[in-house]
Amino acid sequence: MDTRQYDIFLSYSRRDIDRARWFINLFEGKGLSVFWDLTSIPPGITFHQFIRQSLDRSCCVVVLWTEASVKSEWVDIEAREGKKRGVLIPVLLDALKEEQLPFGLHIINATALHDWDGKSPHRNLDLLLRTIYGRLGKENLESATDPSTNLGRPPSQAEEEQRRRTEERGKDREARERAEKEPEESAQVKRAGGVEQRTEPARVPESTRRASWIRLIAMAVLHASWIPVIAMTVIVLVLVAGVVFWLKDGDEGTEMVVVPAGTFQMGDIQGVGTEDEKPVHQVRIPKPFAIGKYEVTFEEYDRFAKATGRELPSDEGWGRGRRPVINVSWVDAVSYAEWLSGQTAKRYRLPSEAEWEYVARAGTATVYWWGDDIGTNRANCDGCGSRWDNKQTAPVASFEANGFGLFDTAGNVHEWVQDCWYANYEKTPDNGAAREEAYCAQRVIRGGSWYVVPWFVRSAHRDKFIPESRDNIIGFRLAQDIE
Repeated sequence: MDTRQYDIFLSYSRRDIDRARWFINLFEGKGLSVFWDLTSIPPGITFHQFIRQSLDRSCCVVVLWTEASVKSEWVDIEAREGKKRGVLIPVLLDALKEEQLPFGLHIINATALHDWDGKSPHRNLDLLLRTIYGRLGKENLESATDPSTNLGRPPSQAEEEQRRRTEERGKDREARERAEKEPEESAQVKRAGGVEQRTEPARVPESTRRASWIRLIAMAVLHASWIPVIAMTVIVLVLVAGVVFWLKDGDEGTEMVVVPAGTFQMGDIQGVGTEDEKPVHQVRIPKPFAIGKYEVTFEEYDRFAKATGRELPSDEGWGRGRRPVINVSWVDAVSYAEWLSGQTAKRYRLPSEAEWEYVARAGTATVYWWGDDIGTNRANCDGCGSRWDNKQTAPVASFEANGFGLFDTAGNVHEWVQDCWYANYEKTPDNGAAREEAYCAQRVIRGGSWYVVPWFVRSAHRDKFIPESRDNIIGFRLAQDIE
């Protein structure tokens, strides 16, 4: 069990995780230890016990008051415990009125940062650090906004995030989702006798388009002497074309894309990430492998759940079909891979973290596979410029595919991978293999989701989650070894 003493217990709403990370990086950059991750609950202990023990081991309780956190029962509990112990240090990130703060906590003066632009020096930021250092019996000799401090993410990102989230606070999220929820672009759904039937807009099937290309190439071979060129074209088409292995009952399986072997630089290449994305290191993928062209959909996962008598995961009212499956744990994803392997006589598995980043980058070394700027309507995240931003998942393949022909490697849903979570890449294999141990308290998730800001959908970004947990921001895609 973790028995370390922490300088700071950081209390915040999960909806403010991106803003909380700025303070985590600030505090840790000043040499302060911070407890903030509430996902690594040891076996045999309840969430309430875990919070209690973590609070007891922390010298200060810093609470980030926002329009989201004042509605959080857990933030309220943590703040009251800090107040009871006399170690509460509240920070006001949104322009809240006194009566908006939980009763009994409004009387404690909070460090006001709601007017901070995210990059300019602010006297209250220095005041906050001096207060913390005073509680710890230390001296703070540096300015909180010293440009040499490694904050992990660009200040402009924090500025943009604070402005946008302040504007959005006060809205009822569920009411907004119900009011703004729109039908899927890709299909109309009809119901007959309780069975969902889908009618697609008229279009040429992708398999037909591929067949047409293959026929054209065959004709070229017969009428031209460019055989080496044609052979290379065929190889490229095989690599990027989807491969489907049919199930025993005749249903279509998951569409896979074969990616070539190669070498790439893994991690925070641009220097805008956090310590868990370092050190940047070279990884060699020794041989081709296949990976899901799309994130596994409800349509695919529901077939497995019904066949095995499992409860269908909730779609949050957003729709099933071609939307990525959500509310599935790492354990569920592995079970699905094992079932699909038995149905097709092909070995399906979760990709390793290195394989995932390799295919997400698709030969690029930029922040996102399409470049260094988020652009508009390239992905589904909170600030990506899509119609689903910060509302719900999008149907798979709603955006452009990357250079390997894969969809949604940035945003939409976080994706489980095989690896155990480690805080850095110090001992990561350089051959693309997953990093594992006998017991993993947390597993890695990659790719970002509809819920997070663009900084979290970078190709290098990584996060963690308890393998038994389910969430509406997490799904997965499968990989397959080529025999």
